[in-house]
Amino acid sequence: MTRTQQSILVMNSISMGIMLPVLNLIFLNKGATLQTLPIILAIYSVTIFCLELPSGILADMFGRKFVFLCACICNVLSSILLLLTNQLPGLILVALFMGLGRAFSSGSLEALFIDDALKRQGDEFLIKVTTRMSVLDSGALALGGVLGGFISNLAGNYQVNIILRFTLNGALLLCCMLFVQEAQAQVKDRQHASLWTHLENGKKLLVATPKFFCIFAGVFFTGFFLSTIETY
Repeated sequence: MTRTQQSILVMNSISMGIMLPVLNLIFLNKGATLQTLPIILAIYSVTIFCLELPSGILADMFGRKFVFLCACICNVLSSILLLLTNQLPGLILVALFMGLGRAFSSGSLEALFIDDALKRQGDEFLIKVTTRMSVLDSGALALGGVLGGFISNLAGNYQVNIILRFTLNGALLLCCMLFVQEAQAQVKDRQHASLWTHLENGKKLLVATPKFFCIFAGVFFTGFFLSTIETY
């Protein structure tokens, strides 16, 4: 991985981490109640769940860079809406855009950098690059979480968190547009398969591999319990 790629990966993880420790408090501060907060969180989670697979298909059809740029745009829009709104309808839109951003960014940036690393250095570099990305992603996410908590505490409000997230996602959008390249030949090759073809292939893979259902169930329940812990 190049230094630019590592910087972009770290910036992306920090932008997510900055909101994690105070997201529920921000929603409550912006007009949600203890009764409506679970609805907002459910909309956010369901959006991610429903779009996780389609976002991967779009990445295969139109390229990883395109999908990640869409994620940056959705995250920027969600930050702007969060700054401006103080009503439940606005918070629902925020949850939708945040879910879109999370679904589109999930895996697209990492896959783009992995493809580039394997093209430049060979398949034997796969373990090294995935390990480095995992360390950078986890460390930056933790750093963002710590910073998010301290910033809101020092500022006495959550506006700084939102503005910082908006700034980081705007910077990510520009950096990805200017400095991240994706081989056009790979994108053109992937575009030949239609959306329906991708869905059919995914269905066949699931039917042929029963272990996927066990993995899916494990991830689903893990996510459910983690979201409960995060909420409280």
